Amino acid sequence: MTNVIRAGKEFVRELEKADWGVKDAVNPKKAGMFDGRDVESLEKEYHNLKKTGPHKKGSKEFTKMHQLLFAIRSKKGWDKKGTTK
Repeated sequence: MTNVIRAGKEFVRELEKADWGVKDAVNPKKAGMFDGRDVESLEKEYHNLKKTGPHKKGSKEFTKMHQLLFAIRSKKGWDKKGTTK
């Protein structure tokens, strides 16, 4: 069983090192756009948008929903690696 766990940990390390070809840079102009807002208000806005959907990929509503989801995840305690604390 220990070998399986060790192999799993090595696999995860390799995944972390992999270049996925995805650019996840945050637009500096939009950084902090949800500062001062709590999780409850973000979730409320997200659910209101979701009720009016489904929204087409690339639309303003679609983009806003994904921005809200990102803000909610980050405010709930995600560290820099993307895992929960």
